[in-house]
Amino acid sequence: MPELVSDSTATPPPFPWEDHPAFRFTFLMHFTQPGDREALEHIGKMLYDSALELSGKWPRLPESSTRAELRAVLADLKHAESFIATVAGSRHVASLGPEDERLTYMVDEVSRMVGRTASILETLIGPLWKGGIRS
Repeated sequence: MPELVSDSTATPPPFPWEDHPAFRFTFLMHFTQPGDREALEHIGKMLYDSALELSGKWPRLPESSTRAELRAVLADLKHAESFIATVAGSRHVASLGPEDERLTYMVDEVSRMVGRTASILETLIGPLWKGGIRS
C-alpha cells in the first residue's frame, strides 16, 4: 500500500463542512427562534458521529467510498442548483424590492453555473440513483 504523504502546501478548506455535517442551511434558515439552529446543528453532529461509529456494522457500499462521497456531493449540487433557481424565479411570483429583484437576476446565472459543475461531476461518476445516491 502506498504511503500517504502530507502536502504541506495544502490550504485548509474554506468552509469547515464537518462542523455542519447533517442539515442543509437551506433547511436551517427556517428556524428563527434563538438557539434553534444551534440545537439542530448539535443533533446533526450527534447523528453524524453515530453514523460514523456504526458504519462498520452496516452492509458495504455498492461502490467505492470515493464514488459514494462524490455522488452525495452531486446530489447536494443538484439540490443547490434547484434551490437557487427557485430563488431566481421568485421575481415571477412575488413582489420584490429593487435590490432583491436585481439579486434574482444575478443568481439566475449562478444556478446555471452550479448545474454545469454538477454535470461535470455526473460525467465523471455517472448519474444519481433513487434518493440521490446509490442504494
